[in-house]
Amino acid sequence: MKRFLLSVFRFYIEASIHVSLAVFALFQVFLLKNELRSDLYLSGVIFFGSITGYNFVKYAPVAKLHHRSLTRFFKGIQFFSLISFLGLVFFGLKLPLRTLQAFAIGGIFIFLYAIPVVLKKNLRSLSGAKIYIVAFSWVIAVVVAPALHFDLAIDHFFLMNCLQVFLLVVVLIIPFDIRDLNYDSKNLRTLPQVIGVVKAKLVAGVLLLLFLSIEFWIQKKPEALWASSLISILMAFMIYKTSTTNSKFYCSFYIESIPIIYWVLVLIT
Repeated sequence: MKRFLLSVFRFYIEASIHVSLAVFALFQVFLLKNELRSDLYLSGVIFFGSITGYNFVKYAPVAKLHHRSLTRFFKGIQFFSLISFLGLVFFGLKLPLRTLQAFAIGGIFIFLYAIPVVLKKNLRSLSGAKIYIVAFSWVIAVVVAPALHFDLAIDHFFLMNCLQVFLLVVVLIIPFDIRDLNYDSKNLRTLPQVIGVVKAKLVAGVLLLLFLSIEFWIQKKPEALWASSLISILMAFMIYKTSTTNSKFYCSFYIESIPIIYWVLVLIT
């Protein structure tokens, strides 16, 4: 029984279900802060699109090189990814064109991030670009596409929402870069590689302060301010505890749970 539960948990993480819930959670936070009602089809595209995108980035190169020797576990992930893609198509067909166009931009970035198209290089191979490309993709899914879908004004509040999510995702990625410090290619030039672990954590702290400052500026609900303050403190503590020797699931489960906790806090405060 224990082995079965561990297999289910591993599949939950490796099949990108957890990180996709994190993306979905930030989308829900955006809706709650802007007093918008959830939309089934938009929610479906964000959730299933996140699974499809993340699994494409992680497993497309592996499937291409080792398609004959894939284990049953990764074949299961392939099948699950196919089902998720079909879910993405089903829900996507229900959305208006302007919303799909925003998602399409994110999709193009994901494709170029994983597949070498220009000069046999992909966007991931660009020095220092990974963290910004990932954050930009989350901004499109969490803020830009929903804003277009609900026909929100493209004003400074919209821009501040974009910046907040961008900052939050950059901070969330920093622990992963610290975790992978001994394995990442030097050409990636991640923040910990360039300035060191301690300074990278300090940068994360400054970005959290900026995130919180924006929240105090644009948020009119005191309860939402409490949620953002609590999540910032939690993130700061988790980043402080991040090292290259953390357990396997420290980042892929605990760090990626932070947006989900943020959603819960906004719901209950």
